[in-house]
Amino acid sequence: MSARAEFDAEAGRVADLIADARRRVAAGESVDLVRMPIQVAHLCELALAAPADDRPDLRAVLDALMVDLDALTADLTAQEESRAGGGGEP
Repeated sequence: MSARAEFDAEAGRVADLIADARRRVAAGESVDLVRMPIQVAHLCELALAAPADDRPDLRAVLDALMVDLDALTADLTAQEESRAGGGGEP
């Protein structure tokens, strides 16, 4: 597998993980994100190892994933605030 193909495959896995987490949060479910830092770190390593000519394209992919991660963060924060506020405590 070429370096670019490996990057694209890993980026797809990270994007799928984020999308699945957002769907679960929207459904009020808990999510397990224990593997996410490992996968994101691996993706960044692949980007750093890529030829310099490929990096602008890879950065665009990483930037898009950052937007998705920010949205997931907002979703998780809202879920946590909802749970904390809706606990039924006086």
